[in-house]
Parts: sequence; C-alpha cells; structure tokens
Amino acid sequence: MALNHLPPASRIWMFGADRILSSDEMSTLHTSLQNFVNGWQAHGKDLSAGYEIEHSCMVVIAVDENAEAPSGCSIDKAFRLLEEFGATHQIAFFNRTNIYLKRENQVKIFSKTEAKDALGRGDISESDEILQTLHTNLKGYSESPYVRISESWLAKLPV
Repeated sequence: MALNHLPPASRIWMFGADRILSSDEMSTLHTSLQNFVNGWQAHGKDLSAGYEIEHSCMVVIAVDENAEAPSGCSIDKAFRLLEEFGATHQIAFFNRTNIYLKRENQVKIFSKTEAKDALGRGDISESDEILQTLHTNLKGYSESPYVRISESWLAKLPV
C-alpha cells in the first residue's frame, strides 16, 4: 500500500541507506518490501501498512496503529528485512548520523564528518535542505520531509 493511503497519525520508521541504490537493487527492494507489508502481521492479525523509497536511498515504512498495533516482534521483522537486504547488497541502513542533502531534486549522502567538513569549506550552506529523518508519524514526514541545515541538529555541531 502506498503511504498516501494511510492516515496521518500512522507510525513511521525511516531507514537511510549509506549510498544510492542501483535500479536492480531498487527493483529487488520494492518486491521485498511489497511482500513484507502485504503479509505483515502482529499476533496473527494483519497490519495496515505501506512503504516508499525516496530518492533511491531512504526507506519509509508506515503502519496504521489505530487499525492494529504492531508488536515488538513484528517491528523487529521490518528491521531484520532491511538488515538482511543490506547484508546481501552491501548497504548499511542503520547509520543514524548520515545526512541526506537535497539539491535540485537529487540527494547526496554525507557522513556526519563529511557534512561538517563541507559546511566548513562552504561546499554546502546552512540554507541547504536535508532530509528530516527524525519523524515518527506520517503527518510530520508528509508535511515537512526536509529541513534547512540551520534548523537541524547538524547546525549545532562545531565546524
């Protein structure tokens, strides 16, 4: 199911890859995620869930907790799916300090150190936008997927 078919209060998890996925990897990941959300259950009950892959690097999985709440074990299955996919394709989805800079509808991935250095050199500026990866519900993600660097945690780091 597409994310726009889920209610705004739906809980989300965001998994950022450490690189842009190839078209073959995207196709395989779409199939894996579609199969996963279509069969995702908690205690034998179907979950109303969806996903999307933004800019070939950010996986967003959402579930309508009001329809049926996911259990800890069912949430673990989502993490395990991406962990296994990542291991097979040499992709890290769990580095929470990666920065996803948006420029001209393209995303460039930086490590925290690379982003700090780029800021210091002036290669990127505090007015540039980065993907906001701290959202916990679909409404926040849908309404403000990007944030200016000046308004993000990155701006608080010493350059």
